[in-house]
Amino acid sequence: MTDPSQVHVQKGDLCAIVLVGNRAPVAIGVAAMSILEMLTSGLKGRGFSVLHIYKDHLW
Repeated sequence: MTDPSQVHVQKGDLCAIVLVGNRAPVAIGVAAMSILEMLTSGLKGRGFSVLHIYKDHLW
C-alpha cells in the first residue's frame, strides 16, 4: 500500500481511484480535499467526488 505521506493530492485534482492490491482504476474522481485535510480528518468524510465508475455507461 502507498504511504499516504508520499501522496500529493490537492483539492480539485483529477484522480484515478484504485483498490488495495489492484492497480487498475475502478473509478475516476475529483479530490474534494487535499491529502493533508484527508489525514487531519482521520480519512473520514467525502474525499472525492466520483465522476465515472467501472462499467458505467461512459467507461
